[in-house]
Amino acid sequence: GKPGYFLRAGEHYYEIEPQLNIGSSQGVHFASCPDFVIRSSRVRDAFKPIAVFMDGYQFHQLKVTEDSAKRLALVQSGHYWQWSLTWADVNAYFAGPATQLRNPFLEGLHEAMQPLQNKLLTRLELDSIRKIPVRNALEQLLLFLIDPQPRKWSGLALVRCLGWFDQASMRTPVTQAAFQSAFSDCSVTALQQQLQNSTGDIAFGGLCWEQQDEMLRVLCALPLSAIAEQRPERLIANIVLDTSAVKESTFKSAWHGFLRVYNLLQFLPATGFTTVAGHQTGLYEGIPWSFMKGTAQPLSGHAAVASAVDGQALLDEVAEPLRAALQDWLQSQGPVPDIAYELMNAQGEIIAEAELAWPDAQLAGLLAEQACYE
Repeated sequence: GKPGYFLRAGEHYYEIEPQLNIGSSQGVHFASCPDFVIRSSRVRDAFKPIAVFMDGYQFHQLKVTEDSAKRLALVQSGHYWQWSLTWADVNAYFAGPATQLRNPFLEGLHEAMQPLQNKLLTRLELDSIRKIPVRNALEQLLLFLIDPQPRKWSGLALVRCLGWFDQASMRTPVTQAAFQSAFSDCSVTALQQQLQNSTGDIAFGGLCWEQQDEMLRVLCALPLSAIAEQRPERLIANIVLDTSAVKESTFKSAWHGFLRVYNLLQFLPATGFTTVAGHQTGLYEGIPWSFMKGTAQPLSGHAAVASAVDGQALLDEVAEPLRAALQDWLQSQGPVPDIAYELMNAQGEIIAEAELAWPDAQLAGLLAEQACYE
């Protein structure tokens, strides 16, 4: 089989598989081949795999539209997250940035929104991760792996987007009319319908959303009741890149910002990730949107994990002597075990192995050669 890697991040253990083909058989509308796919090494964990893309500008500048469609399809399948890293991100993380990389979360901010943002950070218990949006993209990925809580990241995305709203004009009829016109010109039908179906007071804003000549725009519509109800998923957003730019240095900066914004806003289910050219050709219209299927929220709890596990795939991972017993166990609705479990001491050394393990219950299923660990 293909080579793989193991990663420990905090108390979590992951398997990293390179060059994995993902497509219709995995429930994804557009086929893609991420550079890496990161999965939890413990099958029972409620962890959605992350498709990681390593983008070099020289190659990817000509296929931004295709890239965006594939990554949007991954996220909207409800089965994967995506993470876009550029070589500049990687170099900046290990060696320090040679040049300052664009971060749209530091642009177009309205100071009057800060009190509300701070209040929400506290209410949603996000104070400890509030600075993540200004971190390096690779560092963000590692921080997510250390504490993979998508719900918290969706709250963080909402808080950062609030900084792009102009409190003085975000609810005026003039702003509403201008926003709806701009939104309909660049957004897929599913997002337009989501906006039309939103009720109550709605605020309109975003990054450079009124400026048609800007290469990178983010359009945001927020039902205000979502704040009181603490429901970040009700924010509607579309990240739009104009790929027709002729000045390379300017476009490269916008492209980098485009990828960076979606790494965070992907945790808001009603978020588009589109280019002007792709929208004009209808490229994104065929993608099934998970929030319209009711599957946008991440699974949690052991029942959800068990229902999501592919039983046959699990059995295939287990050594032959234990397969029949595990099959009977799963059919009786027993909790899903960890496969090829490794027990480590405080120094990170492996001191015992078990083919099957239920760590919370302190139970293990051993092969004959593992009997020495009893």
